[in-house]
Amino acid sequence: MGVAELILDNPILIKHIRSRFRPGHALPWFVIVFVLCVCTAWAGHAYDDHYSAILVLLGLQVLALTLGGAHQITASLGGARETGLLDFHRVSPLPPAVVALGFFLGAPIREYALAALTVPFAAFCACFVDLFSLEKGVLWYAQLEAAVLVTTLLVHASFMLGCLTRKKPRGSILGTLIAIGVLLYFGTVGSVGFYFGARWLLENPLSMNLFGAMVPWLPWLILYEACAIGFVGLAVTRKMGAERAHAFTKPQALACMGTLSVLAIAGLWKIGRVLPVVPPYRPTMVDFIILATIYGVSFAAMILAKLITPDVGEYIKGMRRATHEGRRRPSSWSDAGSNRLVLFLLCALVLITTTAVVSVAGKQRFEDPARLGNWWASQPEAIDLMNLSEDAWRASRQEMFSRPIAASVLTVAYFGLASQFFMFRSRRFGLVMLGLFLFAVWLVPILVGAIVAMGNTPTAESRALAIISLSPLPGVALCSGLDTVPGADTIRLAAVAPPITFAFIFNYLLVIIQRKLDRQLRDQAKAPGPEFATVRPELV
Repeated sequence: MGVAELILDNPILIKHIRSRFRPGHALPWFVIVFVLCVCTAWAGHAYDDHYSAILVLLGLQVLALTLGGAHQITASLGGARETGLLDFHRVSPLPPAVVALGFFLGAPIREYALAALTVPFAAFCACFVDLFSLEKGVLWYAQLEAAVLVTTLLVHASFMLGCLTRKKPRGSILGTLIAIGVLLYFGTVGSVGFYFGARWLLENPLSMNLFGAMVPWLPWLILYEACAIGFVGLAVTRKMGAERAHAFTKPQALACMGTLSVLAIAGLWKIGRVLPVVPPYRPTMVDFIILATIYGVSFAAMILAKLITPDVGEYIKGMRRATHEGRRRPSSWSDAGSNRLVLFLLCALVLITTTAVVSVAGKQRFEDPARLGNWWASQPEAIDLMNLSEDAWRASRQEMFSRPIAASVLTVAYFGLASQFFMFRSRRFGLVMLGLFLFAVWLVPILVGAIVAMGNTPTAESRALAIISLSPLPGVALCSGLDTVPGADTIRLAAVAPPITFAFIFNYLLVIIQRKLDRQLRDQAKAPGPEFATVRPELV
């Protein structure tokens, strides 16, 4: 089935086109948007402010596509899931990708048409942005339009995935209120940034770093967002095929993590040379970027590890299939297999990515000492930082971030092992027990440390930092040595010791519970047929 057939012969898309373009519902919106476009273009031409007119029209597109389109996807797909219509689509001859594409393009089809109505007016205003160079304004507008369209596709795909994964397809009232608050806050900040940033792009073409080469910002944005759209779309297709399917298979999760690693390394390759020139303060901006990368890559690996973790019911079904096929256990690459092998590969990717970023980020440029005056002469640490060669800089950063990298990799390891253990331990309360464990390990040390810090004793600060470092959330940053803190050796030990301990403990517990499940299932498999059919997915 070709692309044209996927779109033109898609029954779900055709159904949405017929329902969403009914004259009684669609015509008033087209009239409203047309009047707004005419007034905006007229005002921009009358007051010779075509920049603002174009950005207002783009703002209308963003409102229609992100707010209106995302709402329609949630309402249409959530309604089909709640009423059971989505199950009918799953058993129909249509492939899951065709069903997903029908909802993806069909639910917000009217919003796309409303956005298309603004394009001629914005293009008209773009022709008058620079009277001496017609193509300058048109090219500027075309780049902004392409960025809005690609970002819209990513937002819609993310909303589809959220609608297919959460228990309440249309969301709860609390979630809606939180979403409205977040949109209002970031919408206000983002609109101001978009207005000034878009005007700045007209006179200052922006280039982005990609493996040390500077490429135009639009291809860079399309590359990164296209990868995100591809993997989110893959997850949507799998969830569209089966309600209980994992968002990714284990090879797909590794492919997603590998792609994220390559993109992170590509974007941060020699990033120090493109950053602004700054005084030799410590820590530098490059240090903060590396630390943020360690956190980001680690959290991405944890999310992927959770997505591929089977529960005890899935494992039992996999064991039954493996027993009938003469195998000892389900394959580690199947959805029913334990996540341990793939988890260790995810940890290896985290280790490789963060180590590579530390090695290739490069030294940041510092200001000329002559411009720093007396401040330069009174700061020996700044003198040492300025005089470091590129190789010495790389060696110092590798030493500085070795402990945060180790702590983050071990945290990913025990998070995945704990998730698998609790899901094997209890089918109903596995997530609850995992949440309680993370609360005790990640949040309680921060609360206790904050209470200890309120004391007026001379050692209160060092004790509080040591306790807070037990949590990986601040502990990864505190053990890096980016800044001088009291009790640095104790902080480093407190940040690294818990991940090592928990990794070994949960690996041992997972081996024990998996062997117990295997033994229980094999014993019951040797019994007569009816007893094997009554295996319950509980360990106790």
